[in-house]
Amino acid sequence: MPGSRSIHAANSGLVDGEVGRLKFVLGKYKNLRLVPVPIFVAQLTVFTRNPDITLGGWDSLTAYRTATPGSFNLVVNNLKGNPHVSLTNNATSALNLLNENMVDIAVLNRYEGSRLIDVFGFREILVLNPPLETLPIYRLLHKKMNTLSLH
Repeated sequence: MPGSRSIHAANSGLVDGEVGRLKFVLGKYKNLRLVPVPIFVAQLTVFTRNPDITLGGWDSLTAYRTATPGSFNLVVNNLKGNPHVSLTNNATSALNLLNENMVDIAVLNRYEGSRLIDVFGFREILVLNPPLETLPIYRLLHKKMNTLSLH
């Protein structure tokens, strides 16, 4: 399911929970409970073909033509001040735009972007360090699962 549909299904109890969500969604989805151990840590990272790009946080991206998946709400919200944002259907599309020099940078999860670079052989694309932001990602369970033992 698309992300917004799957979180609604979990919150309504149609499914038992969600895998791979940020903690802040609990404020909106009151029927979900956090399993308090992160399943991984997302590193929101800039990918580019230009080794001379230097970054100073989210605000420094406004000077660049930027691609990111439109479903990546946290990134999209952080790019609101950027007048040159291309929202793509997925990370592969964002990297294709970058590979074809149609954008200057792509903002993606480091793991996914790095994996796709290897899969598609995008040898010209660089990963910039450090990440823009590092976020723990959690499992969320519907409240009906409160009898679940986490031991």
